[in-house]
Amino acid sequence: MDKSSNNYLCRVAKKCGACQLSNMDYQRQLAFKQANVVKLLKRYCHVNEIIGMNEPYHYRNKAQAVVKRTSGGKIITGVYQSSTGGIVATDDCFLNNQKSNDIIKFIRSLMTELHIAPFDPKNGKGLVRHIMIRNGYTTGEYMAVIVCIDDKLPKESEFVKRLCDKFPEIKTIVLNINPPCCECCKLFCNTTKDCLYMAGFSLNNVIDFCGIGEDCNKCCKKSKDKQNQ
Repeated sequence: MDKSSNNYLCRVAKKCGACQLSNMDYQRQLAFKQANVVKLLKRYCHVNEIIGMNEPYHYRNKAQAVVKRTSGGKIITGVYQSSTGGIVATDDCFLNNQKSNDIIKFIRSLMTELHIAPFDPKNGKGLVRHIMIRNGYTTGEYMAVIVCIDDKLPKESEFVKRLCDKFPEIKTIVLNINPPCCECCKLFCNTTKDCLYMAGFSLNNVIDFCGIGEDCNKCCKKSKDKQNQ
C-alpha cells in the first residue's frame, strides 16, 4: 500500500482499519490487489484481470454498529477499532448502504429521546448493545435488528411507530436478546428473538435479505402468534 498518500475519503479510516486501502483511488486499489494476487498465484495458474465495481461505495446490504455512551453522556454509534478493540464513532460509513447509515443515526436519536440506554459492559447497566440493518436491493425493503441484553425495550410501541413512520421501507423490526458473555464480546446475534414489527412479509423476499431466512421464519411465526392473542 502507498503509505505516502493521505487522501483518505473517510475521516476515521486510520482509526477504524476496515478500509485499509482507502487512501488510494479505486483504480489504484484494483491494481494493488491484482499485483498481489498475481504474485501469489502466477506459478500455479493464469490470473485474469479483476472486474471492478461500477460504484465501489455504499454497496453493503448489511450494516452493523456498536452503541456506546461517552463520558459526557452522549450516545454514539460506530465500529470496533481493529488495533485496540475500542469504538470509533462514525455516522456515514462509505461501505454501508446510505439509507442504512441514516436508519442507524435515527435509531440513535430515538434512544436519546426515549431514554433507551446503551449497554455499558463496565458496570453492567443499560440495554442496547448493537444495531444491525439489512436491505434488499431488488425489493428496496429493510430489516432493523436491535441487539439488547434483555427483552424489555422501553416505550417499545412509540419506538416502532416513529421508526416506521420515518422509514416506511422498514418491513421488519427484530429485538435480539443477547446477554454479553464478557466485556470484550463483539457483535453476535443470539437465537432468542422477538419480532416487534412485520409488514408485507413474503417468503419470496427472504433470499434478497442474504442470511436472514431463519430470522424471518421465526419472526413470521411470532408475529402471527401475537396477532392471534
